[in-house]
Amino acid sequence: MKRALSIAAALAIAGCSSGATATPAGPKATPTPPQITILYSGKSNVDPYWVTVTKAAAAEADSKGIDFIDVSAGNNESAKQVPPVTAALAKLKKPAVLVIGAVDAASFTDTIAAAKAAGIPVLAVETDLANPYVSGLVQTDNTSGGKLIGGQICKFTGGKGTALVMGGVLADPAGDARKNAVQTAVEACGMVSNIQYGDFDFAKEVVLATAALSTIKDLDAIFVPNGDGAAAVAKLVSDQRKTKMVGVFGFDGSPAEIVAIQGKIEVATVLQDGSGIGRVIVDEAAQLAAGSRVPKSAQVIPTLIDQADVASYKSTAPVQSTAPVQSTAPSQSASSSHSTAP
Repeated sequence: MKRALSIAAALAIAGCSSGATATPAGPKATPTPPQITILYSGKSNVDPYWVTVTKAAAAEADSKGIDFIDVSAGNNESAKQVPPVTAALAKLKKPAVLVIGAVDAASFTDTIAAAKAAGIPVLAVETDLANPYVSGLVQTDNTSGGKLIGGQICKFTGGKGTALVMGGVLADPAGDARKNAVQTAVEACGMVSNIQYGDFDFAKEVVLATAALSTIKDLDAIFVPNGDGAAAVAKLVSDQRKTKMVGVFGFDGSPAEIVAIQGKIEVATVLQDGSGIGRVIVDEAAQLAAGSRVPKSAQVIPTLIDQADVASYKSTAPVQSTAPVQSTAPSQSASSSHSTAP
């Protein structure tokens, strides 16, 4: 028994003293997380606000190591916006998120269905896509902004006269929210509202304003729902030497608007936080790609800018020229029950 134990011990010692060296197991390598891709399409690739949103989103994605594919096309043109999104979506590899700032929500029905079939989350920007598959909506609080402007119009006019209140594209949620809030405010303070649609096209907005200036005798205010359009209308009113009689109010806070307010030809606007919207888009897209949920609606409140505080905002952009005017009549118009058609 003792001999057996000795042999066993000797074998054990021999094994330990052989040339083999045991390597301790180190920590397992952390797997590299899969590359996230954001496929993005904004309403416009030339509008100052949307350019700001896109640049901010691209920069935020770059800082987080996220691939950012921008297929924005056209300027508020649904026919141009949808095809590049559809084409890029077919080539997209997960994990990925589709981010859409839609010109026309209904035009993306098939695209959203394709994203759902591929298991790719969808995030909306500024326009509600009205589809249960869409995870969330990041947007400017257009109603709050409209209320701010409506209050400024009432202050400027003393609640008297008529206000030309323009919407964007007919039935566009963002444009309607702005228009409706301004209309409600001016009518509440005793004014008459004249409702027209300028399609977010500064040339058409100038046509509408020109008609109103010549036909509405008690016109005291004009609201234009986008920045460059407001700046162009403000220049029109200034050229007709009516700035003190007819106040121009806008929405967006575009560089051209800041110049117009600094020059005292536009009364006030609200500044959309395009950079903030861009950052929120990427943050929420990253959460969706990781399988997390995001709020159904993230509202970013705009900031009022008037002649009293415009000095803190710098811009060297020229005021948008009112020429050439590409049409002689608006493509869409409608009157409220309180309106007097020009």
